[in-house]
Parts: sequence; structure tokens; C-alpha cells
Amino acid sequence: MIYFLIGIGIFIGFSLMMSERKKRVNREFLRILETIDTLVKQDIKQKKEWMWRYDAFDATPWDKMLWQIWKPVGSFFADAKCCSKKEGDKNEM
Repeated sequence: MIYFLIGIGIFIGFSLMMSERKKRVNREFLRILETIDTLVKQDIKQKKEWMWRYDAFDATPWDKMLWQIWKPVGSFFADAKCCSKKEGDKNEM
């Protein structure tokens, strides 16, 4: 009986941890997507190539961010070129 209760406790603890991780991953995804959206609008106004930003964003899947719990959520897009303003300057339409 004690092992059953320990197992239930571990399961509940893991579920709560993953629920919190899911919230953080969703917040980070939305933050990065808003940044990309702003930069894409600027690229379109300046008649620059813009689709590459979404392609770079899609390169990191959501589930990879969720299940790699040993990595901080902010580290997946820390050096993302899709969020920098300078990368689009090279790509003219």
C-alpha cells in the first residue's frame, strides 16, 4: 500500500511539474511569435524576404521544448536568427 501511495505522489508531482512547464513553453512560443510577426510586418513594408522567419521558427518543435526539461525554456530561441532585425537585411525580394 505504501508503494502505491508513493507512486501516486510521484505521478501527481510529475503532472504538476509538466503542467507548469507547458505554461512556460506556451508563453515563450507566443512571445517569439509576436516578435517574429512584428519583424515580418517590417520586412513586408520594406519589400524584403520574410517567409524565412516562419521557417526558422518552425524548426524548433513545441514538443521538443516541452519534453527536454533539462534545458531552460528560453534557451531554445536564445540565438534565433528569426528574431533578429539584421538577418532580413540580406534577403531582398
